[in-house]
Amino acid sequence: MRSNSPFLGSWPSRRLSLASVLLIVLGSQQVLADTRLFVDVAGHDGNYTNRATADALCVASAQNPVIAGNTVVAFMSLSGTDEIRDFPTNYNVDTAEVILRVDGATQVAPDWAAMMNAGNIDLTNSPNAAFSFSWTFSAPDGSLSADSCVGGTDGTAGASGRYGKLNEKHASALSDGVSQCSSALQTICLSFTPAIVLSAPISITDW
Repeated sequence: MRSNSPFLGSWPSRRLSLASVLLIVLGSQQVLADTRLFVDVAGHDGNYTNRATADALCVASAQNPVIAGNTVVAFMSLSGTDEIRDFPTNYNVDTAEVILRVDGATQVAPDWAAMMNAGNIDLTNSPNAAFSFSWTFSAPDGSLSADSCVGGTDGTAGASGRYGKLNEKHASALSDGVSQCSSALQTICLSFTPAIVLSAPISITDW
């Protein structure tokens, strides 16, 4: 008896490989972005020189989760056009994805908007489990603070910079207080990968 099923008809010439089945099943399945906050625990004054130097410190950090294809940036505001809240535009950070701790399992915020709204609604969990003061040079909404160690370029006691207390779930996570820029505080970093599509849509009639 001949079957009308495309899987059974002329079976020897229609045999599907496991890879073909997976492509048909997965089709245009999307792999979620991976967005994590981590802390470089080495003490640093408020002089990071520039964005490239600050980011390089995070890339080289022993705490960097080193995920394939990840981009790593220092989670701080350095100018009016380079604020934490600008990261989705400036660095193509996915705004829809969950933000996690460095462990890749503990949720900090359900998405970027929630992370930037910690001044009004508590985060799910603090960005870091352990006590940490880290330079952010930012207000709770991710905007540049007036206390920014001159945009992260001054490490003297005569200038001041805003820091976050990363074991907190509210506004203090990004903006807990102000310290002299000569203080040796930690650096909070952001690791992220874009969401990707595994393959183009595949019709069962294409094989």
